[in-house]
Amino acid sequence: MSKKWIAMIRFLFLAAFIWISVLVMSDEEFRSSLLSSFEWTSLFIMSTVYTSAFLFRALAWKMFLRDQITYKSSIIGIFYSFVLNHILPIKGGDLIRAGVVSMRHELSYKRSLTSVILMRGLDLLILTTFTLIGAFIYGYQISVWLFFLTALGTIVLSFVAWKLQDKIDWLKQGFIHLKGLGFKYATGILSLTILSWILEGVVLFQVAKQFLSPLGYLQSVWVNSLTVAGQVFHFTPGGLGTYESVMTAVLVFIGFGMKTGYSIALTTHLFKFLLSFLIGVGLVIWTPIPIHTIKGWIQRKGEKS
Repeated sequence: MSKKWIAMIRFLFLAAFIWISVLVMSDEEFRSSLLSSFEWTSLFIMSTVYTSAFLFRALAWKMFLRDQITYKSSIIGIFYSFVLNHILPIKGGDLIRAGVVSMRHELSYKRSLTSVILMRGLDLLILTTFTLIGAFIYGYQISVWLFFLTALGTIVLSFVAWKLQDKIDWLKQGFIHLKGLGFKYATGILSLTILSWILEGVVLFQVAKQFLSPLGYLQSVWVNSLTVAGQVFHFTPGGLGTYESVMTAVLVFIGFGMKTGYSIALTTHLFKFLLSFLIGVGLVIWTPIPIHTIKGWIQRKGEKS
């Protein structure tokens, strides 16, 4: 797809997002619920739990690399990724995440990036599992064949990756690393990652309460998982428009009104954006990284020891 078409799609997404959001924000009831969501007690709960989710993910990544990196470096990499994924129109934050630890430790960029890809794969696997389990638990319309199709797809992709490992060096090294993790590390990594995604549901749950919605906590985890999994690829900064569209569609599907669903989605995403910029300011003060270095990591997308 040409850059001109991509730019046009981004413009249309952003234009639709801004237009709909302005209409929703003009509603007095929405503004009242929005202010309630950003009341200090609610902000403290959402910020603490949501930040903890990333801290658990950082610990899981450190364990995945068998403690070859420090927890501090892992946290810095994770949060730079979080911030830049809310600024860049593509998920380039993961490239910066790999660059941060390769810069701070004797770890090649390729090895670091491989670990990020594999951890992202684990995230997607967990989100997909949450999505399917939630659909069955809450009785939403989902055919049994879809469950088996997803399971079959996962098995096929794993088999193809295993077969291609001899031809793709970074993939081969990734499989070797996975085999050498051991039960203790593997269990810890899986548990921390699952817990991190469970904690992420608190933002949606807390926001939904301010809109007087009956959304339960586990239900919030399910909706959040489906929303995040549904925007693995996005064309706008932070998935603006994509995030709101997916979450609104899910909420409407389970019985919410269009206006309420969009209001909840918009408020939830707004909180995440504000937190990402606040953390971004903190990172620049705490451990700044030159812009040219960040650009270099984005452009490399490959091996540089």
